[in-house]
Amino acid sequence: MKILTFLNNVQRPDVINEGLYKAKALASTIKLALDFDVSTTTKQFTSEPLRPEDLQIGYAVKSQEIFDLAKSTGKSFDVSFLVFNANHISPMPTNPRCDGRNISMPEHWYGIHNSDVFAEFLLHELCHHFEQGNGGVDRTHDYHPDFSQKPRVDWYLHILKDYVPKKRWNYFTPEEKTGSQGTIADLKPDFVDRMDIAAEYTTQRCKEIEIVRIPYVINSGYRSLEYNKKIGGSPTSGHITRDAADVRARNWLEVRLIVEGAIKAGITGITVYTNSPHVHLDMKPLRLEVKIKQ
Repeated sequence: MKILTFLNNVQRPDVINEGLYKAKALASTIKLALDFDVSTTTKQFTSEPLRPEDLQIGYAVKSQEIFDLAKSTGKSFDVSFLVFNANHISPMPTNPRCDGRNISMPEHWYGIHNSDVFAEFLLHELCHHFEQGNGGVDRTHDYHPDFSQKPRVDWYLHILKDYVPKKRWNYFTPEEKTGSQGTIADLKPDFVDRMDIAAEYTTQRCKEIEIVRIPYVINSGYRSLEYNKKIGGSPTSGHITRDAADVRARNWLEVRLIVEGAIKAGITGITVYTNSPHVHLDMKPLRLEVKIKQ
């Protein structure tokens, strides 16, 4: 999660930076990755009082200004976050505004000279961000009895845990390279789903027969038309249509287990090469064939 952070006339930026570091460390315990991009701003925000209708609809002109400032940087972010000196500017110290993509915090509000307190209340505001963005009941202030004797930060982490992006695959990551061209992200997700099931099967079979786990390395995944032609691939190859992969094997027992896993996972096209210990998998019409690698 990318958080674009602005400091406006703050007195202790060192304490704030320490608080951001602690918030990041706390979030990492639930596998929520917080990425802070911190800069200072001297922008003067408007000081007109909020109109009643602004409060009723939950939007503040000042918060919109903060959001607009973040957009003007051209940087990508999920949430903009302003820490300000209330003696110089006075935007409403709100929970998130602008569709939940902005939060702001007066420097003195949460004991800024205590980075632990700052980190705790940053997580508090992030709870509001996610809960309100989810459209359901905001539980941030509704502490569950099970947490009554625990630090409040435990409650915030409990809420935030629901918003940690879930991994789609157990054996693959989107950025994992697939040979000399492409990554897992270049393959059709539904096809990778099947390979993930196959990898789980082969892992369990390896445990049963007490051999080292098959790493399920992809020698070749997606190929461009040019690259596929260059290496002599079929012009109708599944590598071009992003639903084929060559899985490396270190011996013929691994070839057998990879084939078994592919069948269990519903992968329809399976080719084994007699002179190359790897298995080609794709979603073409049902087949299980043996070829000589040219």
